[in-house]
Amino acid sequence: MLRLHVQVIPPFGKLTYKVIGQAMHESGRMVADVLTAALNGQVIPGMSGPIHRPELVAKIERHDLGLFEFTVTAPDEIYAIEQGRPPWDMKPSLINGKRSRPLKDGSGRYNIIPFTHRNEELPGAVAEMAQRLTLSEVVGSYADSEQKIRNTYAWGTDTGDTSNIVPPATHPQMGGMQGPYTHKASKFSNMYKFSSGLVTFRTVSTHSPQASWWHPAIEPNPIMNPVEEFVSPMIESYLAAVWEQELSHFD
Repeated sequence: MLRLHVQVIPPFGKLTYKVIGQAMHESGRMVADVLTAALNGQVIPGMSGPIHRPELVAKIERHDLGLFEFTVTAPDEIYAIEQGRPPWDMKPSLINGKRSRPLKDGSGRYNIIPFTHRNEELPGAVAEMAQRLTLSEVVGSYADSEQKIRNTYAWGTDTGDTSNIVPPATHPQMGGMQGPYTHKASKFSNMYKFSSGLVTFRTVSTHSPQASWWHPAIEPNPIMNPVEEFVSPMIESYLAAVWEQELSHFD
């Protein structure tokens, strides 16, 4: 676990320290709030770019260790964000994942992968198309031949081919592949609207081209040090003011 730890050594005296303890509590909450903002897209000075991982916010832990000490602990997943990752081939894990299924001709397996899209990332023309989409819904479920539960859908309209607006992406050579790889579909082609948001579906199978499901490298993005460096001066200033106020009672 990644942890920010703050400890204050109190001076001797006849203070009750209750106000100081509350200030330490508020300081811990301040650290947790800044870390939450960093995981929700706010770029803290020192970070290399935005991070959108709101599911990690619930895993942040804040603990008061008596009146003069607190810790804020980040989830282990932050290690991977901070360290980054070289390119990797997603195809093996996807075609053998828990949601995969056998091809009808028995020649391998395939998987249908949903990709969600945020409205703010859509080009203007695609955003206009998205606004006109009718809603798609999950209307039922069934057990397939492997007893995996599958959804049935009432499909609304989709965006169709958007390659004239956003051409299919081309990725550089990765994983020893020869030359770059260009995807067959535009990123926003055949996008559907659900109550939960906008989704495209792409199929990966045993027969997918070797270079088609390589994930680009993820560059390291520091979080904890930037959060600490950003919030420390604020905490120090706040605690100093509280101590000064409390000690003034004994002048």
